[in-house]
Amino acid sequence: MNYKKWDFRIICAHAFTILIWGTAFPAIRMGLESYTPEHLTLLRLLIASFILLLFSFLLYTSYDCRT
Repeated sequence: MNYKKWDFRIICAHAFTILIWGTAFPAIRMGLESYTPEHLTLLRLLIASFILLLFSFLLYTSYDCRT
């Protein structure tokens, strides 16, 4: 494996993913003490939808339909 291709952004993305993945299960366990599973599912879907909407606005490129 060529380690020169490892970029700082890639390492940060991996670390962020591991951090989020690792804290998801304790957060769900704590959240179930106060909310129902349906409420937590709705909250997760709303957060994901907002993030995807944000990305779609940031990465928006217009396409010419005539070509």
